[in-house]
Amino acid sequence: MDVQTLLGFLGHSSIHPPLDDFLARHGVKKRPKGDDPIQSIELADSGISLEFEPGETFDEVSLTPRRSKGRFILTSIYVDTRFKSALPYGVSLDASTADLRAKLGAAKEDDPVGPSLTFYVDNILIVINWRKKKPKESFIRLAVPTVYDKENLKL
Repeated sequence: MDVQTLLGFLGHSSIHPPLDDFLARHGVKKRPKGDDPIQSIELADSGISLEFEPGETFDEVSLTPRRSKGRFILTSIYVDTRFKSALPYGVSLDASTADLRAKLGAAKEDDPVGPSLTFYVDNILIVINWRKKKPKESFIRLAVPTVYDKENLKL
């Protein structure tokens, strides 16, 4: 699955025809529904999961406008250690912090406890989170920035 293509769908609704078609072509039938404020869809053993939130919430907190109409808006793409293909911006869980800084610039947040690094590139929030005690739980998050990120990360 091409995460670069998925990245282009951030801010679109789950019923946006190109996103819906993309997911269907990759065998993903599940779509967000119900009343839960955050909806996650794991893409069958791919190491990718998508996070959607209600459009009303997105409109209130997102730093970018909604890109299509619909009830649930794609806000984050999570990639874990099972994903082995190339990722946008050359990010990788195997990359050193120095390599990531060279590719993405200065981190907006550097948490040595996590450890994690947070970058802001091309209006995308990129979080690389390494789990030292449970490395298989490490992940990369590509997300639409929010007003909370603006405040906390000084975007």
